Amino acid sequence: MTVIGIDLGTTNSSVAYVRNNQPEVIKDAGGRNTVPSIISFVKSADGNVEKICGHAAYQQMLINAENTVYCIKRFMGHGYKSPVVSQLIPTLSYKIVPGEKSDSLSIFIPATDKSYSAEEMSSFILTELRSIAEKYLGETVSKAVIAVPAYFNNKQRQATKDAAMIAGIEVLRIINEPTAAALAYGFSQGTAEEKLLAVFDFGGGTFDITLMEVSKETFNVIATAGNTFLGGEDITNTLFEYFLQDLAANYNVNDINDSLILQRLRDYAETAKKNLTFQTRTTVEIPYLKKVNGTFIHYRTEVTREKLEELAMPFVKKAVKTFEKTLKEVHLEAKALAGVILIGGQTRMPLVQSMLAETFPEVTILKNINPDETVAIGAAIQAKMLDSESKNDDSDMLLLDVTPHNLGIAIGKDMFYTLIPKNSTVPTSVDDIFVTSRDNQDRAKIILLQGDSTIASENEALGEFELDGLRQAKRGEVKIKITYEIDINGIVTVQALDMDTGSSQKITVASTGNLSKEELSKKIEENSDYYLELAEKTMISEIVQSIENYLYDLEKMKPKLYQIFSSTKVGVDRMDKMETLISGTKAYLKGENLKLEKLQDIETKLDTLKNTYRNLIDKSADESMGPELQ
Repeated sequence: MTVIGIDLGTTNSSVAYVRNNQPEVIKDAGGRNTVPSIISFVKSADGNVEKICGHAAYQQMLINAENTVYCIKRFMGHGYKSPVVSQLIPTLSYKIVPGEKSDSLSIFIPATDKSYSAEEMSSFILTELRSIAEKYLGETVSKAVIAVPAYFNNKQRQATKDAAMIAGIEVLRIINEPTAAALAYGFSQGTAEEKLLAVFDFGGGTFDITLMEVSKETFNVIATAGNTFLGGEDITNTLFEYFLQDLAANYNVNDINDSLILQRLRDYAETAKKNLTFQTRTTVEIPYLKKVNGTFIHYRTEVTREKLEELAMPFVKKAVKTFEKTLKEVHLEAKALAGVILIGGQTRMPLVQSMLAETFPEVTILKNINPDETVAIGAAIQAKMLDSESKNDDSDMLLLDVTPHNLGIAIGKDMFYTLIPKNSTVPTSVDDIFVTSRDNQDRAKIILLQGDSTIASENEALGEFELDGLRQAKRGEVKIKITYEIDINGIVTVQALDMDTGSSQKITVASTGNLSKEELSKKIEENSDYYLELAEKTMISEIVQSIENYLYDLEKMKPKLYQIFSSTKVGVDRMDKMETLISGTKAYLKGENLKLEKLQDIETKLDTLKNTYRNLIDKSADESMGPELQ
């Protein structure tokens, strides 16, 4: 049985397989290598409703707008109350409604008078891809590797697996799109020596940047970053908004609520954007757009590439800035890169290529791969490697991917404790010891989070569970071992173990934790009596590391501070007190009986001292000479 690779895209999707050790994109009956990621429900005169996907559904966008669904990938794993969902709803011709659960969403289809989850809608596209593959191959297909954006979080990955299950597809592996692209590139180029590559993935709805070492046998991801709500659709929507403003200013047409009219404008915006990839200007003409005072408005405007680039600049800048930031985070210079692989349809835009060339002039932009096909091809190669029925030489290839987000739990005082830092190689498992945060605490509430903030409520909730029946004891005496695991597909499993009784609870995080920031903050406040806190030994270890960092920073400041303070007796006195604090701290850290409260006091003093003197250096020696040490 043939296994396939699937690129489930925001705008278009594709499917590929490997035949005679050569990957190949499977074309549909019309000879096309991509399928629009669109689903339409068409109601006939007799009242029956037919569900169609792909190119046929695309034809329905202008005549059946409210029953035609697109960009469904952007909603995978998100809840109705998500800020990004709220931002997108006004741009859609179909209706997003609250789901069955408070933290979910659905798509309402008037033709069937039913609501469908994002997973169901996505499953219809997967079913279409599976059907195309089965017709082409002449056999049943039930196994696949599916590519997703590298920056997809746990909920989005789980939602993708759920969609595949609904479509009758067993997911052998969830592979990150940039990793799949690098795999396809390495396969086609026959890379023997190790190269450091960047994969710049700017698609219809998502953006990823991935840095990886590639050789003939190893594909090792070093770092990844991105934005699951940054893509070509945002540029299309901005041009669409420009058309609305132009209609208001020059045609006195305001407050368009007709879904058909809005979809026609959006469709012409997408076409104009594509045309301006190859042309410097394009004319948009939409006859019979809207009837005003009994007369039809025939809309006509000219859009230049310069205007489009002005509208697109904030989005492209954001993508390029993310690239720069990712390089800095892993202490790499652009000149160390052997090249940048461009994937995703939006990388065809001249502005994207020119900004990359201007920002990274020493880096080669690799354009010798098809941005529409390479992800599906890489997924197919991975599928072939994993297929137990067709092991070959490529099975020895090693793919080492990373997790794109910090993963951890909420602990006392609305703090986020990271157990698995972002850019950790997966699969991985990490455990740590926590203790009860109050006397006689009888249960522990474990809220799982992902994000970059040290404040728990500012991160994204993955899920939650409780460990009941804890021994009645003083605060800090009951120890709980938390084990955080993330598998090769990026799916998270967490276990809490009461080390006194052996009682445990375990959860595999599903795509259900779509709490808003306000809901998460409220939940954390409501359950504050049942959170854990770090074991004292762990807290001491972390504070010692923090103090050592402060001491290092102050040592680096000393030469400049001596210049500022040496001219006055007060200044010299301040320096003597700082030296006393530094030397005393170093001596204390060498001891064996470190006390938590003492360390916390030292850390607070050093933090105040560093921040004040840092500001003093940045400003001038004439300003405040800093706080008196106590």
